[in-house]
Amino acid sequence: FPKQAKYQIDLAVRALACGLTRVASLQLSHTVGDRVYSWVGVADGHHSLSHADDSNTSKVADFVKAERWNAEQFAYLLGQLKATPDPDGGGSLLDTSIVLWAKEMGDGRMHTCESVPWVLAGKGNGTLQTGGYLKLGGQNHAKVLVSLCQRYGLTNQTFGTAEAGTGPLGVL
Repeated sequence: FPKQAKYQIDLAVRALACGLTRVASLQLSHTVGDRVYSWVGVADGHHSLSHADDSNTSKVADFVKAERWNAEQFAYLLGQLKATPDPDGGGSLLDTSIVLWAKEMGDGRMHTCESVPWVLAGKGNGTLQTGGYLKLGGQNHAKVLVSLCQRYGLTNQTFGTAEAGTGPLGVL
């Protein structure tokens, strides 16, 4: 699995680098996938570990190991983008791109969709201020996605259903 993940990342970066596509999406597992991260010393499935109670410190530690590996893959992706020139000039692919690492749950144990951690990276051709932390005050994640679309010239006011919210964030 680690080799497959690396190959998928490399393939996405190469497709962007040669101008074959302007958008790439990577999903390393299904949302309730119970992949066992044996290569980092974990014996239980990821989904099961995501429900571990804080009192079960060994299961929580294993969940952290699995999540750390996922974070390392995101870092690898960013490193590859940074090392690859944009085909249209203007710096590296990381300089001209916006990369979103999205989690589905804020707390997997409780199945809550509040305080969901997302990471934005890249400079988006200078349209994204980096190095910050945003608290969105309960606004729906669809507004983040609308904001990102509008950074690249789209005019949509919704992403998904309008019930999820309309318009961009005022702070992104």
